[in-house]
Amino acid sequence: MEQRRSSQSFKRKELVAKLNPTGVRAFKAAADTAKLRGNPYVELVHFVQQLVLSERSDVQLIVADVGLDVSRLAAD
Repeated sequence: MEQRRSSQSFKRKELVAKLNPTGVRAFKAAADTAKLRGNPYVELVHFVQQLVLSERSDVQLIVADVGLDVSRLAAD
């Protein structure tokens, strides 16, 4: 029987390989941002922040559709 892997057991390359081009750019930007801030790990908050800041990403369109302030989200 095949054992199911938890989301924590996936390697970073496996996860990035599943992203679309916008997601890959956001992940790379998140890694750069984390590194510049002295954080050795890319955390979910870094990735989400970059998705919010990505022009014409689905996340940005959803945020705009529900009426959230993108600049306030980016600041948080």
